[in-house]
Amino acid sequence: MQNWKQRAPSHTFDPVAVWDDIAISRLFFLDQYSLRFQNQPMQQATLSDIQVMLHIQTAKGAFKMGLYDSSDRYLKVAQSKRTHSNQNDMRIIVPIIKLKTEQCKSELRNMSFEAKISRLDKIHSVLTRKIDENNFNLGADVQQESGGVHLDPERDNMSPLEKVQTMYKSHMLKFHLQKKMLTITLTQAQVASGLPEVQQHQASFNDYMGSSFRSLDDLRAYLS
Repeated sequence: MQNWKQRAPSHTFDPVAVWDDIAISRLFFLDQYSLRFQNQPMQQATLSDIQVMLHIQTAKGAFKMGLYDSSDRYLKVAQSKRTHSNQNDMRIIVPIIKLKTEQCKSELRNMSFEAKISRLDKIHSVLTRKIDENNFNLGADVQQESGGVHLDPERDNMSPLEKVQTMYKSHMLKFHLQKKMLTITLTQAQVASGLPEVQQHQASFNDYMGSSFRSLDDLRAYLS
């Protein structure tokens, strides 16, 4: 079951129906094993995490194919199956943020400057809050694993490598959102007819520029 993470259909060659069939068959086996481990919380937590990640995996496949409705459907199921131990898992949060960002692209074209900034800022604030809630202690985890101590599935089902990969993706998405807000502000300033109108955006320039570089600094510090 753990190997299912590396055994997914191709988003290039396989239609979404194939993804659906494989997901349903795997979920069937997960349900059967869940019945066998009803009174074993640690095994139940591990199975629950695999089930959630299976929906996330399928949602990512649909997203790459441009099938945003299908991706949204699987992400909603994944959210509904979250437990206390993985409710803030960045592996779940990042695909949701990516989908919402992509969905709002077409909407942004018809929005005012203030509405565009507000929409992206809301998405960005959610991502930032989730990142702050998931400050993993990689050093402690590596020491535990090298010492032969298994991590408690109730607390965490991510390996140190998965944590680095997920946090890297989330910080890069955070940087991308900040850069998008800066681009919107610059575009707004370009259509301004006079210097006073341009100057009114100066605070936003400084804020988004500074935030973008801070996002990269946070990523650099985390990886180091």
